[in-house]
Amino acid sequence: MGKRRRKGRGKGTKCRKKIDNSLRKRVREIGGDKFGVLVVDSSKKNGEFWFTDFYGEPMWNESRTFPITRGHLDQMVNVVGGTCREHGLKDLVVGIEQTGRYHRPIKRALEKLWEVKTIHPFVTKQLRQPASPGVKTDGIDLEAMTRAIICGYGDTPQPFPSIYVKWQLINRAREDSVDRRKRLKQQCQERLHAFMPGYPALFKDIWKDRAPLAIAELYGSAKRLLATDVESIRERLRGKGMRIMRPTINRVLAWAADAPSPDPGGALNRRIWSDNLRLLEHLGRDITRYERQLAGYLVQTPFVLLLSIPGINVVSASGYGSEAGPITNYLKPSHINGRAGIFPSRYQSDETDCADGPMVGGRNARLRDAVMEITMNLILHNDYFQGWSDLRKNRGWSKKKIHVAIANRFNRIAFHIVAGQTLFDHPCLKKRHPLLKKVAGFALSHGIKPETVMSLVAKAARQLPADAVAGELSALQDGLADLRKSDGIPASVLKEVVPLIPALVDQINHEYKNQGDGDEEAIKETPYCVKVEKLA
Repeated sequence: MGKRRRKGRGKGTKCRKKIDNSLRKRVREIGGDKFGVLVVDSSKKNGEFWFTDFYGEPMWNESRTFPITRGHLDQMVNVVGGTCREHGLKDLVVGIEQTGRYHRPIKRALEKLWEVKTIHPFVTKQLRQPASPGVKTDGIDLEAMTRAIICGYGDTPQPFPSIYVKWQLINRAREDSVDRRKRLKQQCQERLHAFMPGYPALFKDIWKDRAPLAIAELYGSAKRLLATDVESIRERLRGKGMRIMRPTINRVLAWAADAPSPDPGGALNRRIWSDNLRLLEHLGRDITRYERQLAGYLVQTPFVLLLSIPGINVVSASGYGSEAGPITNYLKPSHINGRAGIFPSRYQSDETDCADGPMVGGRNARLRDAVMEITMNLILHNDYFQGWSDLRKNRGWSKKKIHVAIANRFNRIAFHIVAGQTLFDHPCLKKRHPLLKKVAGFALSHGIKPETVMSLVAKAARQLPADAVAGELSALQDGLADLRKSDGIPASVLKEVVPLIPALVDQINHEYKNQGDGDEEAIKETPYCVKVEKLA
Protein backbone atom coordinates (compact mmCIF):
# COMPACT_ATOMS: atom_id res chain seq x y z
CA MET A 1 0.00 0.00 0.00
CA GLY A 2 1.36 3.42 -0.93
CA LYS A 3 2.16 6.01 1.67
CA ARG A 4 -0.78 8.27 2.51
CA ARG A 5 -0.10 11.97 2.43
CA ARG A 6 -1.85 14.50 4.56
CA LYS A 7 -4.08 17.06 2.87
CA GLY A 8 -2.67 20.49 2.18
CA ARG A 9 -3.83 23.97 3.06
CA GLY A 10 -7.09 23.65 1.19
CA LYS A 11 -8.44 24.27 -2.26
CA GLY A 12 -7.76 27.62 -3.82
CA THR A 13 -4.19 28.13 -2.58
CA LYS A 14 -2.42 30.23 -5.18
CA CYS A 15 1.07 29.51 -6.50
CA ARG A 16 3.15 32.66 -6.65
CA LYS A 17 5.67 32.40 -9.48
CA LYS A 18 8.93 34.18 -8.84
CA ILE A 19 8.97 36.53 -11.82
CA ASP A 20 11.21 39.59 -12.08
CA ASN A 21 9.08 42.55 -13.19
CA SER A 22 11.88 45.13 -13.08
CA LEU A 23 12.12 45.31 -16.89
CA ARG A 24 8.49 46.31 -17.46
CA LYS A 25 8.89 49.87 -16.23
CA ARG A 26 11.95 50.42 -18.42
CA VAL A 27 10.15 48.96 -21.44
CA ARG A 28 7.08 51.18 -20.92
CA GLU A 29 9.24 54.31 -20.83
CA ILE A 30 11.03 53.75 -24.15
CA GLY A 31 8.83 51.21 -25.95
CA GLY A 32 9.43 47.53 -26.62
CA ASP A 33 10.82 48.17 -30.11
CA LYS A 34 13.58 50.34 -28.59
CA PHE A 35 14.53 47.79 -25.93
CA GLY A 36 17.02 45.09 -26.93
CA VAL A 37 17.30 41.53 -25.61
CA LEU A 38 20.63 39.76 -26.14
CA VAL A 39 20.77 36.09 -25.12
CA VAL A 40 23.88 33.92 -24.92
CA ASP A 41 24.18 30.13 -24.92
CA SER A 42 27.69 29.28 -23.70
CA SER A 43 29.73 26.11 -24.01
CA LYS A 44 33.29 25.20 -23.10
CA LYS A 45 34.87 26.82 -26.16
CA ASN A 46 32.25 29.01 -27.86
CA GLY A 47 29.33 31.26 -27.09
CA GLU A 48 26.31 31.62 -29.40
CA PHE A 49 24.55 35.01 -29.40
CA TRP A 50 21.04 35.98 -30.52
CA PHE A 51 19.69 39.56 -30.57
CA THR A 52 16.03 40.70 -30.67
CA ASP A 53 13.91 43.55 -29.39
CA PHE A 54 11.51 43.10 -26.47
CA TYR A 55 8.74 41.95 -28.83
CA GLY A 56 10.94 39.15 -30.19
CA GLU A 57 11.68 40.79 -33.57
CA PRO A 58 15.21 39.66 -34.59
CA MET A 59 17.95 42.25 -35.01
CA TRP A 60 20.16 39.73 -36.86
CA ASN A 61 19.36 37.33 -39.68
CA GLU A 62 20.92 34.43 -37.76
CA SER A 63 22.68 33.75 -34.49
CA ARG A 64 26.38 34.49 -34.24
CA THR A 65 29.07 32.28 -32.69
CA PHE A 66 32.25 33.61 -31.12
CA PRO A 67 35.11 31.77 -29.36
CA ILE A 68 35.40 32.60 -25.66
CA THR A 69 38.57 34.68 -25.77
CA ARG A 70 39.19 38.27 -24.74
CA GLY A 71 39.64 39.52 -28.30
CA HIS A 72 36.54 37.81 -29.67
CA LEU A 73 34.42 38.95 -26.72
CA ASP A 74 35.55 42.55 -27.28
CA GLN A 75 34.64 42.13 -30.94
CA MET A 76 31.22 40.81 -29.93
CA VAL A 77 30.65 43.83 -27.69
CA ASN A 78 31.44 46.13 -30.63
CA VAL A 79 29.05 44.22 -32.90
CA VAL A 80 26.22 44.49 -30.36
CA GLY A 81 26.92 48.20 -29.85
CA GLY A 82 26.82 48.80 -33.60
CA THR A 83 23.51 46.95 -33.89
CA CYS A 84 22.02 49.09 -31.12
CA ARG A 85 23.01 52.28 -32.94
CA GLU A 86 21.78 50.96 -36.28
CA HIS A 87 18.29 50.11 -34.97
CA GLY A 88 18.03 53.01 -32.52
CA LEU A 89 17.86 50.87 -29.40
CA LYS A 90 17.96 52.92 -26.21
CA ASP A 91 18.29 50.14 -23.62
CA LEU A 92 19.51 46.57 -23.53
CA VAL A 93 19.42 43.56 -21.22
CA VAL A 94 21.53 40.43 -21.57
CA GLY A 95 20.32 36.93 -20.70
CA ILE A 96 22.85 34.13 -20.26
CA GLU A 97 22.13 30.53 -19.35
CA GLN A 98 23.76 29.30 -16.16
CA THR A 99 26.17 26.49 -17.11
CA GLY A 100 28.48 25.72 -14.22
CA ARG A 101 31.38 28.07 -14.80
CA TYR A 102 31.57 28.23 -18.61
CA HIS A 103 29.24 31.23 -18.77
CA ARG A 104 31.25 33.31 -16.30
CA PRO A 105 33.89 34.80 -18.67
CA ILE A 106 31.11 35.98 -21.00
CA LYS A 107 29.12 37.36 -18.08
CA ARG A 108 32.11 39.32 -16.76
CA ALA A 109 32.78 40.79 -20.21
CA LEU A 110 29.17 41.89 -20.86
CA GLU A 111 28.21 43.14 -17.40
CA LYS A 112 30.73 45.98 -17.74
CA LEU A 113 28.33 47.66 -20.21
CA TRP A 114 24.88 46.14 -19.77
CA GLU A 115 22.70 44.49 -17.17
CA VAL A 116 23.18 40.71 -17.26
CA LYS A 117 20.51 38.28 -16.03
CA THR A 118 21.14 34.57 -15.58
CA ILE A 119 18.63 31.98 -16.75
CA HIS A 120 18.32 28.62 -15.01
CA PRO A 121 18.58 25.63 -17.41
CA PHE A 122 15.26 24.32 -16.06
CA VAL A 123 13.54 27.49 -17.31
CA THR A 124 15.08 27.07 -20.76
CA LYS A 125 13.92 23.46 -20.87
CA GLN A 126 10.34 24.26 -19.84
CA LEU A 127 10.02 27.06 -22.40
CA ARG A 128 11.67 25.01 -25.16
CA GLN A 129 9.68 21.78 -24.94
CA PRO A 130 6.17 23.12 -25.66
CA ALA A 131 7.33 24.92 -28.81
CA SER A 132 9.70 22.19 -30.06
CA PRO A 133 8.93 18.85 -28.39
CA GLY A 134 11.64 16.27 -28.97
CA VAL A 135 14.02 18.73 -30.66
CA LYS A 136 16.90 20.41 -28.86
CA THR A 137 19.32 22.65 -30.75
CA ASP A 138 21.29 25.76 -29.86
CA GLY A 139 18.95 27.90 -31.96
CA ILE A 140 15.85 26.57 -30.21
CA ASP A 141 17.54 27.11 -26.85
CA LEU A 142 18.23 30.74 -27.76
CA GLU A 143 14.58 31.30 -28.67
CA ALA A 144 13.50 29.78 -25.34
CA MET A 145 15.97 31.99 -23.48
CA THR A 146 14.56 35.05 -25.24
CA ARG A 147 11.07 34.08 -24.07
CA ALA A 148 12.47 33.61 -20.55
CA ILE A 149 13.88 37.15 -20.41
CA ILE A 150 10.72 38.71 -21.87
CA CYS A 151 8.52 36.81 -19.40
CA GLY A 152 10.67 37.90 -16.46
CA TYR A 153 12.46 34.67 -15.58
CA GLY A 154 15.92 36.21 -15.68
CA ASP A 155 17.66 36.43 -12.34
CA THR A 156 20.21 38.92 -11.03
CA PRO A 157 22.04 37.04 -8.24
CA GLN A 158 23.48 38.99 -5.35
CA PRO A 159 27.28 39.11 -5.67
CA PHE A 160 29.36 37.55 -2.90
CA PRO A 161 32.00 39.79 -1.31
CA SER A 162 35.56 38.65 -1.88
CA ILE A 163 35.94 37.29 1.65
CA TYR A 164 32.93 34.98 1.20
CA VAL A 165 34.15 33.76 -2.20
CA LYS A 166 37.51 32.73 -0.73
CA TRP A 167 35.87 31.31 2.37
CA GLN A 168 33.58 29.16 0.24
CA LEU A 169 36.47 27.87 -1.89
CA ILE A 170 38.44 26.82 1.20
CA ASN A 171 35.39 25.15 2.75
CA ARG A 172 34.62 23.18 -0.41
CA ALA A 173 38.27 22.16 -0.79
CA ARG A 174 38.17 20.80 2.76
CA GLU A 175 34.92 18.93 2.10
CA ASP A 176 36.40 17.35 -1.04
CA SER A 177 39.51 16.27 0.89
CA VAL A 178 37.37 14.78 3.66
CA ASP A 179 35.36 12.80 1.08
CA ARG A 180 38.55 11.51 -0.57
CA ARG A 181 39.98 10.51 2.80
CA LYS A 182 36.78 8.67 3.73
CA ARG A 183 36.81 6.67 0.50
CA LEU A 184 40.51 5.92 0.84
CA LYS A 185 40.03 4.69 4.42
CA GLN A 186 37.40 2.24 3.20
CA GLN A 187 39.78 0.97 0.51
CA CYS A 188 42.63 0.67 3.02
CA GLN A 189 40.47 -1.30 5.43
CA GLU A 190 39.50 -3.78 2.71
CA ARG A 191 43.13 -4.13 1.61
CA LEU A 192 44.18 -4.69 5.23
CA HIS A 193 41.68 -7.56 5.36
CA ALA A 194 43.43 -9.01 2.29
CA PHE A 195 46.85 -9.51 3.92
CA MET A 196 45.76 -9.67 7.60
CA PRO A 197 42.25 -11.23 7.50
CA GLY A 198 40.14 -10.31 10.53
CA TYR A 199 42.71 -7.92 12.03
CA PRO A 200 40.62 -4.70 11.68
CA ALA A 201 37.74 -6.36 13.57
CA LEU A 202 39.91 -6.48 16.72
CA PHE A 203 39.41 -2.73 17.19
CA LYS A 204 36.24 -0.69 17.47
CA ASP A 205 37.79 2.04 15.31
CA ILE A 206 41.15 1.14 13.85
CA TRP A 207 41.71 4.75 12.72
CA LYS A 208 41.27 6.26 16.16
CA ASP A 209 44.73 5.23 17.41
CA ARG A 210 48.01 5.01 15.51
CA ALA A 211 49.26 1.87 17.28
CA PRO A 212 47.05 -0.76 15.50
CA LEU A 213 48.03 0.65 12.10
CA ALA A 214 51.70 0.74 13.13
CA ILE A 215 51.59 -2.94 14.13
CA ALA A 216 50.11 -3.85 10.75
CA GLU A 217 52.74 -1.78 8.94
CA LEU A 218 55.68 -3.13 10.98
CA TYR A 219 54.79 -6.83 10.80
CA GLY A 220 52.32 -7.19 7.95
CA SER A 221 51.23 -10.79 8.61
CA ALA A 222 50.07 -13.12 11.36
CA LYS A 223 53.13 -15.33 10.81
CA ARG A 224 55.55 -12.50 11.67
CA LEU A 225 53.53 -11.55 14.73
CA LEU A 226 53.76 -15.11 16.06
CA ALA A 227 57.54 -14.95 15.71
CA THR A 228 57.79 -12.09 18.23
CA ASP A 229 56.62 -11.37 21.78
CA VAL A 230 54.77 -8.67 23.71
CA GLU A 231 57.85 -6.76 24.85
CA SER A 232 59.37 -6.64 21.37
CA ILE A 233 56.18 -5.16 19.96
CA ARG A 234 55.99 -2.57 22.75
CA GLU A 235 59.65 -1.65 22.26
CA ARG A 236 59.23 -1.06 18.52
CA LEU A 237 56.14 1.06 19.11
CA ARG A 238 57.91 3.11 21.78
CA GLY A 239 60.62 3.81 19.22
CA LYS A 240 57.92 5.45 17.10
CA GLY A 241 56.57 7.45 20.04
CA MET A 242 53.47 5.28 20.60
CA ARG A 243 52.09 3.55 23.66
CA ILE A 244 49.90 0.46 23.74
CA MET A 245 48.48 -1.64 26.58
CA ARG A 246 49.57 -5.24 27.15
CA PRO A 247 45.99 -6.62 26.91
CA THR A 248 45.69 -5.11 23.43
CA ILE A 249 48.89 -6.82 22.27
CA ASN A 250 47.75 -10.10 23.80
CA ARG A 251 44.50 -9.80 21.84
CA VAL A 252 46.49 -9.23 18.63
CA LEU A 253 48.70 -12.27 19.29
CA ALA A 254 45.63 -14.39 20.04
CA TRP A 255 44.21 -13.38 16.67
CA ALA A 256 47.52 -14.22 14.95
CA ALA A 257 47.50 -17.72 16.42
CA ASP A 258 44.14 -18.48 14.78
CA ALA A 259 44.20 -16.15 11.76
CA PRO A 260 43.05 -17.48 8.36
CA SER A 261 45.43 -17.51 5.42
CA PRO A 262 45.81 -14.19 3.54
CA ASP A 263 44.87 -13.54 -0.07
CA PRO A 264 47.44 -14.24 -2.80
CA GLY A 265 49.80 -11.33 -3.32
CA GLY A 266 49.86 -10.40 0.35
CA ALA A 267 53.23 -8.62 0.15
CA LEU A 268 52.03 -6.48 -2.76
CA ASN A 269 48.79 -5.64 -0.96
CA ARG A 270 50.82 -4.58 2.06
CA ARG A 271 53.03 -2.31 -0.06
CA ILE A 272 50.03 -0.65 -1.74
CA TRP A 273 48.35 -0.29 1.66
CA SER A 274 51.45 1.46 3.05
CA ASP A 275 51.44 3.86 0.09
CA ASN A 276 47.79 4.64 0.75
CA LEU A 277 48.61 5.37 4.39
CA ARG A 278 51.11 8.02 3.23
CA LEU A 279 48.38 9.51 1.05
CA LEU A 280 46.00 9.55 4.03
CA GLU A 281 48.59 11.44 6.06
CA HIS A 282 48.93 13.98 3.24
CA LEU A 283 45.15 14.45 3.08
CA GLY A 284 45.04 14.85 6.86
CA ARG A 285 47.62 17.65 6.69
CA ASP A 286 45.62 19.35 3.93
CA ILE A 287 42.41 19.15 5.97
CA THR A 288 44.16 20.62 9.02
CA ARG A 289 45.53 23.48 6.92
CA TYR A 290 42.11 24.20 5.44
CA GLU A 291 40.50 24.19 8.88
CA ARG A 292 43.04 26.72 10.12
CA GLN A 293 42.10 29.02 7.27
CA LEU A 294 38.38 28.49 7.93
CA ALA A 295 38.88 29.79 11.46
CA GLY A 296 40.58 32.89 10.05
CA TYR A 297 37.57 33.67 7.87
CA LEU A 298 34.91 32.76 10.43
CA VAL A 299 36.10 35.20 13.11
CA GLN A 300 35.71 38.10 10.67
CA THR A 301 32.00 37.47 10.13
CA PRO A 302 28.94 37.52 12.43
CA PHE A 303 28.58 33.77 11.82
CA VAL A 304 31.14 33.26 14.59
CA LEU A 305 28.28 33.98 17.03
CA LEU A 306 26.79 30.59 16.14
CA LEU A 307 29.58 28.98 18.18
CA SER A 308 27.63 29.94 21.29
CA ILE A 309 25.07 27.24 20.41
CA PRO A 310 26.00 23.85 21.92
CA GLY A 311 26.57 21.38 19.09
CA ILE A 312 28.12 23.82 16.60
CA ASN A 313 31.88 24.00 16.10
CA VAL A 314 34.19 26.09 13.92
CA VAL A 315 34.02 23.72 10.94
CA SER A 316 30.22 23.40 10.82
CA ALA A 317 29.71 27.14 11.40
CA SER A 318 32.18 27.87 8.58
CA GLY A 319 30.40 25.48 6.24
CA TYR A 320 27.08 27.17 6.95
CA GLY A 321 28.39 30.74 6.74
CA SER A 322 30.44 30.25 3.58
CA GLU A 323 27.54 28.66 1.70
CA ALA A 324 24.85 31.04 3.00
CA GLY A 325 26.90 34.15 2.20
CA PRO A 326 26.26 37.62 3.64
CA ILE A 327 23.20 37.62 5.86
CA THR A 328 22.22 40.96 4.29
CA ASN A 329 21.20 38.98 1.16
CA TYR A 330 18.22 37.55 3.09
CA LEU A 331 15.21 39.58 4.19
CA LYS A 332 13.87 36.88 6.51
CA PRO A 333 14.74 33.33 7.65
CA SER A 334 12.37 31.67 5.18
CA HIS A 335 14.59 32.92 2.35
CA ILE A 336 17.43 30.74 3.66
CA ASN A 337 15.07 27.77 3.81
CA GLY A 338 13.91 28.53 0.28
CA ARG A 339 17.43 28.78 -1.12
CA ALA A 340 18.44 25.51 0.56
CA GLY A 341 15.17 23.81 -0.42
CA ILE A 342 14.33 22.74 3.13
CA PHE A 343 10.60 22.36 2.62
CA PRO A 344 8.43 19.61 1.11
CA SER A 345 7.33 19.47 -2.48
CA ARG A 346 3.62 19.76 -3.17
CA TYR A 347 1.19 18.41 -5.74
CA GLN A 348 -2.28 19.99 -5.95
CA SER A 349 -4.93 19.45 -8.59
CA ASP A 350 -8.62 20.16 -7.96
CA GLU A 351 -9.48 18.39 -4.69
CA THR A 352 -6.23 16.42 -4.59
CA ASP A 353 -3.62 18.15 -2.47
CA CYS A 354 -0.48 16.26 -1.43
CA ALA A 355 1.50 18.78 0.57
CA ASP A 356 4.11 16.60 2.28
CA GLY A 357 6.16 15.19 -0.57
CA PRO A 358 9.94 14.80 -0.59
CA MET A 359 12.09 17.88 -0.23
CA VAL A 360 12.09 20.05 -3.33
CA GLY A 361 14.93 19.64 -5.79
CA GLY A 362 16.86 22.10 -7.90
CA ARG A 363 18.04 24.17 -4.91
CA ASN A 364 21.45 24.92 -3.39
CA ALA A 365 22.61 21.43 -2.42
CA ARG A 366 25.78 22.64 -0.67
CA LEU A 367 23.81 24.94 1.63
CA ARG A 368 21.30 22.18 2.33
CA ASP A 369 24.13 19.78 3.24
CA ALA A 370 25.65 22.36 5.59
CA VAL A 371 22.30 22.89 7.35
CA MET A 372 21.64 19.16 7.63
CA GLU A 373 25.11 18.54 9.06
CA ILE A 374 24.42 21.11 11.77
CA THR A 375 21.00 19.50 12.35
CA MET A 376 22.62 16.14 13.06
CA ASN A 377 25.10 17.74 15.46
CA LEU A 378 22.32 19.57 17.29
CA ILE A 379 20.33 16.37 17.78
CA LEU A 380 23.41 14.64 19.19
CA HIS A 381 24.94 17.40 21.31
CA ASN A 382 22.26 19.99 22.13
CA ASP A 383 19.95 19.09 25.03
CA TYR A 384 17.05 21.19 23.76
CA PHE A 385 17.03 19.78 20.22
CA GLN A 386 17.70 16.28 21.52
CA GLY A 387 14.61 16.49 23.73
CA TRP A 388 12.59 18.13 20.97
CA SER A 389 13.55 15.31 18.60
CA ASP A 390 12.72 12.56 21.11
CA LEU A 391 9.31 14.10 21.83
CA ARG A 392 8.37 14.19 18.12
CA LYS A 393 9.71 10.68 17.65
CA ASN A 394 7.38 9.43 20.38
CA ARG A 395 4.50 11.16 18.57
CA GLY A 396 5.24 9.09 15.47
CA TRP A 397 7.10 11.64 13.36
CA SER A 398 9.46 10.20 10.77
CA LYS A 399 13.20 10.80 11.05
CA LYS A 400 13.19 12.89 7.87
CA LYS A 401 10.36 15.09 9.10
CA ILE A 402 12.14 15.70 12.42
CA HIS A 403 15.38 16.68 10.69
CA VAL A 404 13.63 19.07 8.30
CA ALA A 405 11.71 20.70 11.16
CA ILE A 406 14.89 21.18 13.22
CA ALA A 407 16.71 22.57 10.16
CA ASN A 408 13.94 25.16 9.74
CA ARG A 409 14.13 26.07 13.42
CA PHE A 410 17.90 26.40 13.28
CA ASN A 411 17.73 28.72 10.25
CA ARG A 412 15.33 31.00 12.12
CA ILE A 413 17.58 31.06 15.19
CA ALA A 414 20.72 31.59 13.11
CA PHE A 415 19.13 34.44 11.16
CA HIS A 416 18.24 36.37 14.32
CA ILE A 417 21.67 35.77 15.86
CA VAL A 418 23.72 36.68 12.79
CA ALA A 419 21.56 39.48 11.36
CA GLY A 420 21.06 41.11 14.75
CA GLN A 421 24.58 40.33 16.01
CA THR A 422 23.08 39.31 19.31
CA LEU A 423 22.97 36.30 21.63
CA PHE A 424 19.26 36.25 22.39
CA ASP A 425 17.61 34.06 24.99
CA HIS A 426 16.47 30.76 23.50
CA PRO A 427 16.06 27.30 25.09
CA CYS A 428 18.80 25.87 22.85
CA LEU A 429 21.18 28.45 24.38
CA LYS A 430 20.33 27.56 27.96
CA LYS A 431 23.85 26.13 28.37
CA ARG A 432 25.47 28.69 26.12
CA HIS A 433 29.03 27.86 25.12
CA PRO A 434 31.72 30.56 25.51
CA LEU A 435 32.59 31.22 21.88
CA LEU A 436 35.95 32.93 22.52
CA LYS A 437 37.09 29.84 24.40
CA LYS A 438 35.84 27.69 21.51
CA VAL A 439 37.84 29.73 19.00
CA ALA A 440 40.98 29.59 21.15
CA GLY A 441 40.66 25.85 21.77
CA PHE A 442 40.13 25.08 18.09
CA ALA A 443 43.07 27.23 16.99
CA LEU A 444 45.48 25.83 19.60
CA SER A 445 44.48 22.22 18.86
CA HIS A 446 45.24 22.86 15.18
CA GLY A 447 48.77 24.06 15.89
CA ILE A 448 48.26 27.78 15.30
CA LYS A 449 50.83 29.93 17.08
CA PRO A 450 49.66 31.52 20.36
CA GLU A 451 50.18 35.07 19.03
CA THR A 452 47.97 34.33 16.02
CA VAL A 453 45.41 32.67 18.30
CA MET A 454 45.13 35.89 20.30
CA SER A 455 44.59 37.80 17.05
CA LEU A 456 41.78 35.42 16.06
CA VAL A 457 40.15 35.77 19.48
CA ALA A 458 40.34 39.57 19.25
CA LYS A 459 38.63 39.52 15.84
CA ALA A 460 35.93 37.20 17.13
CA ALA A 461 35.35 39.52 20.10
CA ARG A 462 34.59 42.40 17.71
CA GLN A 463 31.49 40.50 16.57
CA LEU A 464 30.13 40.16 20.11
CA PRO A 465 27.35 42.39 21.44
CA ALA A 466 28.65 44.77 24.09
CA ASP A 467 26.71 43.15 26.93
CA ALA A 468 28.33 39.74 26.29
CA VAL A 469 31.98 40.82 26.21
CA ALA A 470 32.66 40.70 29.95
CA GLY A 471 31.19 37.23 30.36
CA GLU A 472 33.07 35.87 27.35
CA LEU A 473 36.42 37.24 28.55
CA SER A 474 35.84 35.82 32.02
CA ALA A 475 34.98 32.40 30.55
CA LEU A 476 38.10 32.55 28.38
CA GLN A 477 40.37 33.24 31.34
CA ASP A 478 38.74 30.65 33.60
CA GLY A 479 38.48 27.98 30.91
CA LEU A 480 42.08 27.82 29.71
CA ALA A 481 42.86 25.01 32.14
CA ASP A 482 40.04 22.89 30.69
CA LEU A 483 41.35 23.18 27.14
CA ARG A 484 44.13 20.71 27.78
CA LYS A 485 41.69 18.03 28.89
CA SER A 486 39.03 18.57 26.22
CA ASP A 487 41.17 19.32 23.14
CA GLY A 488 44.43 17.57 23.98
CA ILE A 489 46.49 20.77 23.88
CA PRO A 490 50.02 20.33 25.33
CA ALA A 491 50.70 22.04 28.64
CA SER A 492 53.72 23.80 27.12
CA VAL A 493 51.47 25.56 24.60
CA LEU A 494 49.07 26.72 27.31
CA LYS A 495 52.02 28.13 29.26
CA GLU A 496 52.79 30.34 26.26
CA VAL A 497 49.16 31.45 25.98
CA VAL A 498 48.52 32.40 29.62
CA PRO A 499 50.84 35.47 29.66
CA LEU A 500 49.13 36.81 26.51
CA ILE A 501 45.60 36.79 27.98
CA PRO A 502 45.80 39.98 30.14
CA ALA A 503 46.96 42.12 27.21
CA LEU A 504 44.20 40.65 25.04
CA VAL A 505 41.55 41.40 27.67
CA ASP A 506 42.78 45.00 28.01
CA GLN A 507 42.75 45.44 24.22
CA ILE A 508 39.18 44.16 23.83
CA ASN A 509 37.88 46.18 26.79
CA HIS A 510 39.57 49.30 25.42
CA GLU A 511 37.95 48.83 21.98
CA TYR A 512 34.46 48.45 23.42
CA LYS A 513 34.90 51.25 25.96
CA ASN A 514 35.93 53.80 23.31
CA GLN A 515 33.58 52.84 20.51
CA GLY A 516 30.73 55.22 19.64
CA ASP A 517 27.63 54.80 17.57
CA GLY A 518 29.58 55.18 14.35
CA ASP A 519 32.20 52.67 15.50
CA GLU A 520 29.53 50.13 16.29
CA GLU A 521 28.28 50.26 12.72
CA ALA A 522 31.85 49.98 11.46
CA ILE A 523 32.38 46.83 13.52
CA LYS A 524 29.22 45.34 12.02
CA GLU A 525 30.61 45.92 8.55
CA THR A 526 34.03 44.42 9.25
CA PRO A 527 32.99 40.91 8.18
CA TYR A 528 32.56 42.13 4.62
CA CYS A 529 35.70 44.22 4.17
CA VAL A 530 38.48 43.05 6.51
CA LYS A 531 41.36 41.31 4.78
CA VAL A 532 41.81 37.73 5.98
CA GLU A 533 44.98 37.03 7.91
CA LYS A 534 47.09 34.36 6.25
CA LEU A 535 47.59 31.44 8.62
CA ALA A 536 50.40 28.95 8.50
